[in-house]
Amino acid sequence: MAIQLVPIYSNALSARAMAYGYLGDHELSIKDFTAVIELNPDNQYVGDIYKSRAVTYDIIGEYQLAVLDFTKAIDLGPADSNLYRQRGLAFARLNDYEEAIRDYSTAIQMDPENAAAYDNRRWSYLWLDEFDKSEADGDKACSIDSYYCF
Repeated sequence: MAIQLVPIYSNALSARAMAYGYLGDHELSIKDFTAVIELNPDNQYVGDIYKSRAVTYDIIGEYQLAVLDFTKAIDLGPADSNLYRQRGLAFARLNDYEEAIRDYSTAIQMDPENAAAYDNRRWSYLWLDEFDKSEADGDKACSIDSYYCF
């Protein structure tokens, strides 16, 4: 009740949402993130809340909702290459590899050293049978970070 009466308590509600997520109770986590957004839609950090809720939606397989929240987080800024990469992953899980590639490419344009974005784009190219592009991205990811070498 105090959280509803005093919006500053939205920080506590946000912390509780994160705790629920760590505990694996993603439905309660989403409920609390949603409440934070509704309590403070103009808060300067609301984009972070959309991102956190998007990640939670992604975890439970609600990829379309994840795309919507990643899009809102991107629109609210600030620019973050990993938001594009994460939205690309959600698109890929929806089998929309063209959109995924667009987002991975944006992430790479924003941060040319984002090895994960190259690796993710590699797999989307592979699903589209664009083997040369897939191989080139795999090589680039590996050259940036040996974690992606195999």
